[in-house]
Amino acid sequence: MAQAIYNVSGYSIVSGLASALETLCGQAFGARNYHLLPVMLIRAQLVCLLCILPTIALWGSGSLAWLLPQIGQDPALTVPSSRLLQLMLPGLLLSIISETVVQFLLAQGEAVPGMVSSLIGLALSPGYNIGLVWGVGAWQGLGLMGAGVAAVAIQGTLVAVLLSYLLYRDCWRAKSTAAQPSGWQGFSLVEAAQGWASYLAYGLPCVAMVCLEWWVWEVLVLMAGLLPDAETAVAVMGLSTQLSLLPWMFCYSLGTATATRVAQALGGGSALRASRILRMACMLVLACSVLLCAGVWLLREPMMAALTRDSSIQQQLKQVLPVVVAAIICDGQVAVMSGCLRAAGRQGIGAIINWVAYWAFGLPVSWLLGFKLGWGVFGLRWGLTAAAGCQALVLHWLVACRFDWEEEVRRAKQLVGVGEEADADVEEGNAAVATTVVDAAMGAAAAVGAVTDGAAESGLLAPLLQ
Repeated sequence: MAQAIYNVSGYSIVSGLASALETLCGQAFGARNYHLLPVMLIRAQLVCLLCILPTIALWGSGSLAWLLPQIGQDPALTVPSSRLLQLMLPGLLLSIISETVVQFLLAQGEAVPGMVSSLIGLALSPGYNIGLVWGVGAWQGLGLMGAGVAAVAIQGTLVAVLLSYLLYRDCWRAKSTAAQPSGWQGFSLVEAAQGWASYLAYGLPCVAMVCLEWWVWEVLVLMAGLLPDAETAVAVMGLSTQLSLLPWMFCYSLGTATATRVAQALGGGSALRASRILRMACMLVLACSVLLCAGVWLLREPMMAALTRDSSIQQQLKQVLPVVVAAIICDGQVAVMSGCLRAAGRQGIGAIINWVAYWAFGLPVSWLLGFKLGWGVFGLRWGLTAAAGCQALVLHWLVACRFDWEEEVRRAKQLVGVGEEADADVEEGNAAVATTVVDAAMGAAAAVGAVTDGAAESGLLAPLLQ
Protein backbone atom coordinates (compact mmCIF):
# COMPACT_ATOMS: atom_id res chain seq x y z
CA MET A 1 0.00 0.00 0.00
CA ALA A 2 2.76 2.44 0.93
CA GLN A 3 4.59 1.60 -2.31
CA ALA A 4 1.52 2.43 -4.41
CA ILE A 5 0.84 5.69 -2.55
CA TYR A 6 4.50 6.72 -2.80
CA ASN A 7 4.48 6.15 -6.55
CA VAL A 8 1.06 7.61 -7.34
CA SER A 9 1.06 10.73 -5.17
CA GLY A 10 4.78 11.47 -5.05
CA TYR A 11 7.35 9.91 -7.31
CA SER A 12 5.26 9.92 -10.50
CA ILE A 13 4.71 13.68 -10.15
CA VAL A 14 8.42 14.38 -9.62
CA SER A 15 9.39 12.08 -12.48
CA GLY A 16 6.91 13.73 -14.84
CA LEU A 17 7.94 17.28 -13.99
CA ALA A 18 11.63 16.41 -14.34
CA SER A 19 10.94 14.95 -17.80
CA ALA A 20 10.31 18.46 -19.12
CA LEU A 21 14.10 18.85 -19.08
CA GLU A 22 14.23 16.41 -22.00
CA THR A 23 12.68 19.18 -24.09
CA LEU A 24 14.20 22.27 -22.52
CA CYS A 25 17.76 21.13 -21.78
CA GLY A 26 17.94 18.86 -24.82
CA GLN A 27 17.05 21.65 -27.23
CA ALA A 28 19.23 24.18 -25.40
CA PHE A 29 22.19 21.80 -25.62
CA GLY A 30 21.58 21.22 -29.33
CA ALA A 31 21.41 24.98 -29.87
CA ARG A 32 24.66 25.39 -27.88
CA ASN A 33 22.85 27.80 -25.59
CA TYR A 34 24.73 26.37 -22.61
CA HIS A 35 23.85 29.18 -20.22
CA LEU A 36 20.27 27.89 -20.12
CA LEU A 37 21.24 24.41 -18.87
CA PRO A 38 21.93 25.19 -15.17
CA VAL A 39 19.10 27.74 -15.15
CA MET A 40 16.66 25.07 -16.32
CA LEU A 41 18.02 22.56 -13.79
CA ILE A 42 17.48 24.84 -10.78
CA ARG A 43 14.13 26.00 -12.15
CA ALA A 44 13.02 22.37 -12.50
CA GLN A 45 13.97 21.64 -8.89
CA LEU A 46 12.08 24.67 -7.61
CA VAL A 47 8.98 23.79 -9.65
CA CYS A 48 9.07 20.16 -8.45
CA LEU A 49 9.31 21.30 -4.84
CA LEU A 50 6.37 23.66 -5.26
CA CYS A 51 4.17 21.06 -6.93
CA ILE A 52 4.66 18.38 -4.27
CA LEU A 53 3.93 20.70 -1.33
CA PRO A 54 0.41 19.19 -1.00
CA THR A 55 1.98 15.71 -0.93
CA ILE A 56 4.46 16.83 1.71
CA ALA A 57 1.62 18.19 3.84
CA LEU A 58 -0.49 15.03 3.37
CA TRP A 59 2.28 12.59 4.22
CA GLY A 60 3.97 14.67 6.89
CA SER A 61 0.81 15.35 8.87
CA GLY A 62 -0.06 11.65 9.11
CA SER A 63 -3.53 12.39 7.71
CA LEU A 64 -3.45 9.24 5.60
CA ALA A 65 -3.88 7.13 8.75
CA TRP A 66 -7.33 8.73 9.12
CA LEU A 67 -8.17 9.28 5.44
CA LEU A 68 -7.55 5.82 4.01
CA PRO A 69 -9.96 3.97 6.37
CA GLN A 70 -12.67 6.40 5.22
CA ILE A 71 -12.43 4.92 1.73
CA GLY A 72 -12.57 1.32 2.91
CA GLN A 73 -8.91 0.48 3.55
CA ASP A 74 -7.91 -1.76 6.46
CA PRO A 75 -6.72 0.36 9.45
CA ALA A 76 -4.22 -2.38 10.27
CA LEU A 77 -2.45 -1.45 7.02
CA THR A 78 -3.11 2.27 6.83
CA VAL A 79 -1.48 3.23 10.14
CA PRO A 80 1.93 1.61 9.44
CA SER A 81 1.74 2.77 5.80
CA SER A 82 1.19 6.36 6.92
CA ARG A 83 4.11 6.13 9.34
CA LEU A 84 6.32 4.61 6.66
CA LEU A 85 5.51 7.41 4.23
CA GLN A 86 6.46 9.96 6.88
CA LEU A 87 9.85 8.29 7.17
CA MET A 88 10.24 8.15 3.39
CA LEU A 89 9.35 11.82 2.86
CA PRO A 90 13.00 13.01 2.84
CA GLY A 91 13.62 10.44 0.12
CA LEU A 92 10.94 12.05 -2.03
CA LEU A 93 12.66 15.42 -1.58
CA LEU A 94 16.01 13.89 -2.51
CA SER A 95 14.42 12.33 -5.59
CA ILE A 96 13.80 15.85 -6.88
CA ILE A 97 17.57 16.33 -7.05
CA SER A 98 18.36 12.89 -8.45
CA GLU A 99 15.64 12.91 -11.12
CA THR A 100 16.42 16.42 -12.37
CA VAL A 101 20.19 15.88 -12.38
CA VAL A 102 19.79 12.60 -14.30
CA GLN A 103 17.63 14.37 -16.90
CA PHE A 104 20.10 17.29 -16.97
CA LEU A 105 22.93 14.87 -17.80
CA LEU A 106 20.90 12.79 -20.26
CA ALA A 107 20.07 15.95 -22.20
CA GLN A 108 23.82 16.35 -22.70
CA GLY A 109 24.21 12.73 -23.82
CA GLU A 110 25.56 11.40 -20.50
CA ALA A 111 23.72 8.28 -19.30
CA VAL A 112 26.61 6.55 -17.52
CA PRO A 113 26.57 8.70 -14.32
CA GLY A 114 22.94 7.79 -13.68
CA MET A 115 23.71 4.12 -14.28
CA VAL A 116 26.75 4.18 -11.97
CA SER A 117 24.86 5.94 -9.17
CA SER A 118 22.07 3.36 -9.38
CA LEU A 119 24.54 0.47 -9.34
CA ILE A 120 26.19 1.92 -6.24
CA GLY A 121 22.80 2.36 -4.59
CA LEU A 122 21.88 -1.23 -5.42
CA ALA A 123 25.18 -2.54 -4.05
CA LEU A 124 24.76 -0.64 -0.77
CA SER A 125 21.04 -1.30 -0.29
CA PRO A 126 21.43 -4.71 1.46
CA GLY A 127 23.77 -3.13 4.00
CA TYR A 128 21.42 -0.19 4.53
CA ASN A 129 18.44 -2.48 5.07
CA ILE A 130 20.25 -4.89 7.38
CA GLY A 131 21.78 -2.08 9.41
CA LEU A 132 18.64 0.05 9.67
CA VAL A 133 16.12 -2.76 10.19
CA TRP A 134 18.00 -5.18 12.44
CA GLY A 135 20.85 -2.98 13.64
CA VAL A 136 20.20 0.68 14.42
CA GLY A 137 16.50 0.19 13.66
CA ALA A 138 16.13 -2.48 16.34
CA TRP A 139 18.12 -0.38 18.81
CA GLN A 140 15.97 2.70 18.17
CA GLY A 141 12.73 0.72 18.12
CA LEU A 142 12.04 1.28 14.41
CA GLY A 143 11.92 -2.40 13.53
CA LEU A 144 10.72 -2.93 9.97
CA MET A 145 10.09 0.80 9.68
CA GLY A 146 13.85 1.08 9.35
CA ALA A 147 13.37 -0.03 5.74
CA GLY A 148 11.82 3.38 5.06
CA VAL A 149 14.93 5.06 6.45
CA ALA A 150 17.02 2.71 4.29
CA ALA A 151 15.12 3.92 1.22
CA VAL A 152 16.04 7.49 2.15
CA ALA A 153 19.68 6.46 2.57
CA ILE A 154 19.65 4.85 -0.88
CA GLN A 155 18.21 7.99 -2.43
CA GLY A 156 20.79 10.08 -0.58
CA THR A 157 23.53 7.88 -2.04
CA LEU A 158 22.24 8.50 -5.56
CA VAL A 159 22.23 12.25 -4.95
CA ALA A 160 25.74 12.23 -3.46
CA VAL A 161 27.18 10.30 -6.41
CA LEU A 162 25.46 12.47 -9.02
CA LEU A 163 26.47 15.76 -7.38
CA SER A 164 30.02 14.49 -6.92
CA TYR A 165 30.18 13.75 -10.63
CA LEU A 166 28.89 17.22 -11.49
CA LEU A 167 31.49 18.76 -9.18
CA TYR A 168 34.24 16.67 -10.77
CA ARG A 169 33.10 17.36 -14.35
CA ASP A 170 32.44 21.07 -14.13
CA CYS A 171 34.95 22.21 -11.52
CA TRP A 172 38.00 20.02 -10.98
CA ARG A 173 38.24 18.48 -14.46
CA ALA A 174 37.42 21.79 -16.16
CA LYS A 175 40.41 23.38 -14.40
CA SER A 176 42.82 20.54 -15.07
CA THR A 177 41.89 20.08 -18.75
CA ALA A 178 40.24 22.08 -21.49
CA ALA A 179 37.09 23.67 -20.11
CA GLN A 180 33.82 21.91 -20.84
CA PRO A 181 31.86 24.20 -23.18
CA SER A 182 28.61 22.68 -21.93
CA GLY A 183 29.62 22.52 -18.29
CA TRP A 184 28.30 24.45 -15.33
CA GLN A 185 28.55 28.11 -16.25
CA GLY A 186 26.80 29.62 -13.28
CA PHE A 187 23.29 30.96 -13.03
CA SER A 188 21.20 33.68 -11.47
CA LEU A 189 18.75 32.49 -8.82
CA VAL A 190 16.48 35.34 -9.88
CA GLU A 191 16.57 34.02 -13.44
CA ALA A 192 15.85 30.47 -12.24
CA ALA A 193 12.88 31.75 -10.23
CA GLN A 194 11.36 33.22 -13.39
CA GLY A 195 9.76 31.50 -16.35
CA TRP A 196 7.84 29.00 -14.24
CA ALA A 197 4.74 29.31 -16.42
CA SER A 198 6.80 28.33 -19.45
CA TYR A 199 8.29 25.37 -17.59
CA LEU A 200 4.89 24.20 -16.35
CA ALA A 201 3.56 24.42 -19.92
CA TYR A 202 5.85 21.47 -20.64
CA GLY A 203 6.07 19.95 -17.16
CA LEU A 204 2.36 19.47 -16.45
CA PRO A 205 1.65 17.63 -19.73
CA CYS A 206 4.71 15.48 -18.90
CA VAL A 207 3.14 14.64 -15.55
CA ALA A 208 -0.09 13.78 -17.33
CA MET A 209 1.76 11.50 -19.78
CA VAL A 210 3.55 9.68 -16.97
CA CYS A 211 0.61 9.41 -14.58
CA LEU A 212 -1.99 8.38 -17.16
CA GLU A 213 0.22 5.46 -18.16
CA TRP A 214 1.48 4.64 -14.66
CA TRP A 215 -1.83 4.82 -12.81
CA VAL A 216 -3.69 2.60 -15.26
CA TRP A 217 -1.67 -0.38 -14.00
CA GLU A 218 -2.71 0.38 -10.44
CA VAL A 219 -6.34 0.37 -11.61
CA LEU A 220 -5.77 -2.92 -13.42
CA VAL A 221 -4.52 -4.52 -10.19
CA LEU A 222 -7.64 -3.26 -8.40
CA MET A 223 -9.79 -4.76 -11.17
CA ALA A 224 -7.96 -8.08 -10.80
CA GLY A 225 -8.89 -7.99 -7.12
CA LEU A 226 -12.57 -8.05 -8.13
CA LEU A 227 -12.28 -11.31 -10.08
CA PRO A 228 -13.66 -14.54 -8.53
CA ASP A 229 -10.29 -15.96 -7.46
CA ALA A 230 -8.90 -12.57 -6.46
CA GLU A 231 -5.74 -13.78 -4.75
CA THR A 232 -4.58 -15.79 -7.75
CA ALA A 233 -5.66 -13.08 -10.20
CA VAL A 234 -3.71 -10.36 -8.41
CA ALA A 235 -0.66 -12.63 -8.20
CA VAL A 236 -0.83 -13.42 -11.94
CA MET A 237 -1.23 -9.73 -12.77
CA GLY A 238 1.76 -8.78 -10.64
CA LEU A 239 4.00 -11.58 -11.91
CA SER A 240 3.12 -10.94 -15.56
CA THR A 241 4.12 -7.33 -15.00
CA GLN A 242 7.42 -8.49 -13.53
CA LEU A 243 8.07 -10.63 -16.61
CA SER A 244 7.68 -7.62 -18.88
CA LEU A 245 9.46 -5.13 -16.60
CA LEU A 246 13.01 -5.47 -17.92
CA PRO A 247 11.99 -5.37 -21.62
CA TRP A 248 9.76 -2.37 -20.93
CA MET A 249 12.53 -0.51 -19.10
CA PHE A 250 14.98 -1.18 -21.91
CA CYS A 251 12.52 0.07 -24.55
CA TYR A 252 11.64 3.09 -22.43
CA SER A 253 15.33 3.90 -22.05
CA LEU A 254 15.80 3.76 -25.82
CA GLY A 255 12.87 6.15 -26.01
CA THR A 256 14.71 8.45 -23.60
CA ALA A 257 17.83 8.26 -25.76
CA THR A 258 15.69 9.10 -28.80
CA ALA A 259 14.20 12.08 -26.98
CA THR A 260 17.69 13.35 -26.16
CA ARG A 261 19.04 13.04 -29.70
CA VAL A 262 15.93 14.42 -31.40
CA ALA A 263 15.83 17.39 -29.00
CA GLN A 264 19.50 18.11 -29.69
CA ALA A 265 18.91 17.91 -33.45
CA LEU A 266 15.92 20.26 -33.26
CA GLY A 267 17.82 22.70 -31.06
CA GLY A 268 20.75 22.55 -33.51
CA GLY A 269 18.44 23.41 -36.41
CA SER A 270 18.68 20.09 -38.27
CA ALA A 271 15.21 18.85 -39.22
CA LEU A 272 16.55 16.13 -41.53
CA ARG A 273 18.79 14.71 -38.82
CA ALA A 274 15.89 14.62 -36.33
CA SER A 275 13.67 12.68 -38.76
CA ARG A 276 16.47 10.22 -39.55
CA ILE A 277 17.13 9.62 -35.87
CA LEU A 278 13.45 8.80 -35.36
CA ARG A 279 13.37 6.30 -38.23
CA MET A 280 16.55 4.58 -37.06
CA ALA A 281 15.29 4.51 -33.46
CA CYS A 282 12.06 2.81 -34.58
CA MET A 283 14.03 0.10 -36.39
CA LEU A 284 16.44 -0.29 -33.49
CA VAL A 285 13.73 -0.63 -30.85
CA LEU A 286 11.82 -3.08 -33.07
CA ALA A 287 14.90 -5.29 -33.37
CA CYS A 288 15.56 -5.08 -29.62
CA SER A 289 11.90 -5.80 -28.82
CA VAL A 290 11.91 -8.92 -30.99
CA LEU A 291 15.07 -10.18 -29.29
CA LEU A 292 13.65 -9.44 -25.84
CA CYS A 293 10.38 -11.19 -26.71
CA ALA A 294 12.31 -14.22 -27.91
CA GLY A 295 14.28 -14.24 -24.66
CA VAL A 296 11.15 -14.02 -22.51
CA TRP A 297 9.47 -16.79 -24.52
CA LEU A 298 12.46 -19.15 -24.52
CA LEU A 299 13.11 -18.63 -20.80
CA ARG A 300 9.45 -18.71 -19.76
CA GLU A 301 9.66 -22.01 -17.86
CA PRO A 302 12.66 -21.19 -15.62
CA MET A 303 11.40 -17.63 -15.06
CA MET A 304 7.95 -18.79 -13.98
CA ALA A 305 9.49 -21.45 -11.76
CA ALA A 306 11.64 -18.78 -10.13
CA LEU A 307 8.69 -16.44 -9.61
CA THR A 308 6.22 -18.92 -8.12
CA ARG A 309 5.73 -22.60 -7.27
CA ASP A 310 1.94 -22.42 -7.31
CA SER A 311 0.78 -24.59 -10.23
CA SER A 312 -2.48 -22.67 -10.76
CA ILE A 313 -0.62 -19.36 -10.97
CA GLN A 314 1.92 -20.88 -13.36
CA GLN A 315 -0.87 -22.19 -15.58
CA GLN A 316 -2.52 -18.77 -15.83
CA LEU A 317 0.86 -17.14 -16.44
CA LYS A 318 1.34 -19.43 -19.45
CA GLN A 319 -2.01 -18.26 -20.82
CA VAL A 320 -1.15 -14.59 -20.31
CA LEU A 321 2.42 -14.81 -21.66
CA PRO A 322 1.53 -14.36 -25.38
CA VAL A 323 -0.24 -11.13 -24.43
CA VAL A 324 2.84 -9.98 -22.52
CA VAL A 325 5.04 -10.69 -25.55
CA ALA A 326 2.71 -8.75 -27.87
CA ALA A 327 2.70 -5.84 -25.42
CA ILE A 328 6.52 -5.66 -25.48
CA ILE A 329 6.49 -5.04 -29.26
CA CYS A 330 3.83 -2.34 -28.98
CA ASP A 331 5.39 -0.67 -25.94
CA GLY A 332 8.74 -0.37 -27.71
CA GLN A 333 7.24 1.66 -30.55
CA VAL A 334 5.18 3.75 -28.13
CA ALA A 335 8.31 4.51 -26.08
CA VAL A 336 10.22 5.85 -29.09
CA MET A 337 7.32 7.87 -30.47
CA SER A 338 6.50 9.32 -27.05
CA GLY A 339 10.17 10.23 -26.64
CA CYS A 340 9.98 12.13 -29.92
CA LEU A 341 6.89 14.02 -28.72
CA ARG A 342 8.72 14.99 -25.52
CA ALA A 343 11.77 16.09 -27.53
CA ALA A 344 9.64 18.39 -29.65
CA GLY A 345 7.72 19.81 -26.69
CA ARG A 346 4.47 18.14 -27.78
CA GLN A 347 3.73 16.50 -24.43
CA GLY A 348 0.15 17.76 -24.53
CA ILE A 349 -0.55 15.62 -27.59
CA GLY A 350 1.05 12.65 -25.86
CA ALA A 351 -1.12 13.15 -22.77
CA ILE A 352 -4.30 13.22 -24.87
CA ILE A 353 -3.28 10.06 -26.73
CA ASN A 354 -2.44 8.30 -23.44
CA TRP A 355 -5.82 9.23 -21.98
CA VAL A 356 -7.77 8.06 -25.01
CA ALA A 357 -5.73 4.86 -25.46
CA TYR A 358 -5.57 3.69 -21.85
CA TRP A 359 -8.56 5.21 -20.10
CA ALA A 360 -11.21 5.77 -22.78
CA PHE A 361 -10.40 2.59 -24.75
CA GLY A 362 -8.10 0.21 -22.87
CA LEU A 363 -9.81 0.00 -19.48
CA PRO A 364 -13.35 -0.43 -20.90
CA VAL A 365 -12.07 -3.22 -23.18
CA SER A 366 -10.30 -4.82 -20.20
CA TRP A 367 -13.53 -4.68 -18.20
CA LEU A 368 -15.53 -6.14 -21.10
CA LEU A 369 -13.11 -9.01 -21.74
CA GLY A 370 -12.23 -9.70 -18.12
CA PHE A 371 -15.68 -9.54 -16.54
CA LYS A 372 -18.43 -9.65 -19.16
CA LEU A 373 -16.82 -12.32 -21.34
CA GLY A 374 -15.25 -14.09 -18.37
CA TRP A 375 -11.67 -14.09 -19.66
CA GLY A 376 -10.28 -13.07 -16.26
CA VAL A 377 -6.70 -11.81 -16.07
CA PHE A 378 -6.17 -12.83 -19.70
CA GLY A 379 -8.89 -10.38 -20.73
CA LEU A 380 -7.62 -7.61 -18.47
CA ARG A 381 -4.16 -7.83 -20.02
CA TRP A 382 -5.53 -8.05 -23.55
CA GLY A 383 -7.44 -4.81 -23.07
CA LEU A 384 -4.32 -2.77 -22.34
CA THR A 385 -2.28 -4.60 -24.98
CA ALA A 386 -4.91 -3.67 -27.56
CA ALA A 387 -4.74 -0.10 -26.28
CA ALA A 388 -0.94 -0.07 -26.67
CA GLY A 389 -1.26 -1.41 -30.23
CA CYS A 390 -3.75 1.30 -31.19
CA GLN A 391 -1.58 3.89 -29.47
CA ALA A 392 1.47 2.76 -31.48
CA LEU A 393 -0.46 3.02 -34.76
CA VAL A 394 -1.79 6.50 -33.96
CA LEU A 395 1.65 7.75 -32.88
CA HIS A 396 3.27 6.37 -36.05
CA TRP A 397 0.68 8.12 -38.19
CA LEU A 398 1.00 11.37 -36.25
CA VAL A 399 4.77 11.54 -35.71
CA ALA A 400 6.41 9.51 -38.47
CA CYS A 401 3.96 10.50 -41.21
CA ARG A 402 2.56 13.91 -40.26
CA PHE A 403 5.28 15.75 -38.32
CA ASP A 404 6.47 19.00 -39.91
CA TRP A 405 10.11 18.86 -38.82
CA GLU A 406 10.95 22.31 -40.16
CA GLU A 407 8.18 23.76 -38.01
CA GLU A 408 9.52 21.89 -34.98
CA VAL A 409 12.96 23.44 -35.62
CA ARG A 410 11.38 26.91 -35.68
CA ARG A 411 9.56 26.19 -32.41
CA ALA A 412 12.83 25.03 -30.83
CA LYS A 413 14.58 28.27 -31.84
CA GLN A 414 11.77 30.30 -30.29
CA LEU A 415 12.02 28.28 -27.09
CA VAL A 416 15.77 28.19 -26.42
CA GLY A 417 17.29 30.57 -28.95
CA VAL A 418 20.51 29.84 -30.80
CA GLY A 419 23.96 29.70 -29.23
CA GLU A 420 27.05 31.29 -30.68
CA GLU A 421 28.31 28.13 -32.35
CA ALA A 422 25.02 26.54 -33.43
CA ASP A 423 25.31 25.06 -36.91
CA ALA A 424 22.61 23.15 -38.75
CA ASP A 425 24.96 22.04 -41.55
CA VAL A 426 25.66 18.52 -40.28
CA GLU A 427 26.99 15.67 -42.41
CA GLU A 428 23.67 13.85 -42.20
CA GLY A 429 24.63 10.30 -43.19
CA ASN A 430 27.66 9.90 -40.94
CA ALA A 431 26.05 11.85 -38.11
CA ALA A 432 22.91 9.71 -38.17
CA VAL A 433 24.85 6.43 -38.12
CA ALA A 434 27.09 7.64 -35.29
CA THR A 435 24.07 8.91 -33.39
CA THR A 436 22.35 5.54 -33.66
CA VAL A 437 25.33 3.80 -32.07
CA VAL A 438 25.43 6.39 -29.30
CA ASP A 439 21.67 6.03 -28.80
CA ALA A 440 22.05 2.28 -28.35
CA ALA A 441 24.79 2.79 -25.76
CA MET A 442 22.76 5.48 -23.99
CA GLY A 443 19.68 3.28 -23.98
CA ALA A 444 21.57 0.32 -22.55
CA ALA A 445 23.17 2.47 -19.85
CA ALA A 446 19.86 4.12 -18.98
CA ALA A 447 18.13 0.73 -18.89
CA VAL A 448 20.69 -0.66 -16.46
CA GLY A 449 20.26 2.47 -14.36
CA ALA A 450 16.48 2.22 -14.38
CA VAL A 451 16.46 -1.46 -13.43
CA THR A 452 19.04 -1.13 -10.68
CA ASP A 453 17.41 2.03 -9.34
CA GLY A 454 14.06 0.30 -9.17
CA ALA A 455 15.57 -2.76 -7.51
CA ALA A 456 17.44 -0.69 -4.97
CA GLU A 457 14.49 1.48 -3.99
CA SER A 458 11.55 -0.88 -4.38
CA GLY A 459 12.46 -4.52 -4.77
CA LEU A 460 14.21 -5.00 -1.45
CA LEU A 461 11.40 -3.20 0.37
CA ALA A 462 8.57 -5.04 -1.38
CA PRO A 463 7.68 -7.38 1.50
CA LEU A 464 7.20 -4.43 3.83
CA LEU A 465 5.57 -2.01 1.44
CA GLN A 466 2.67 -4.19 0.33
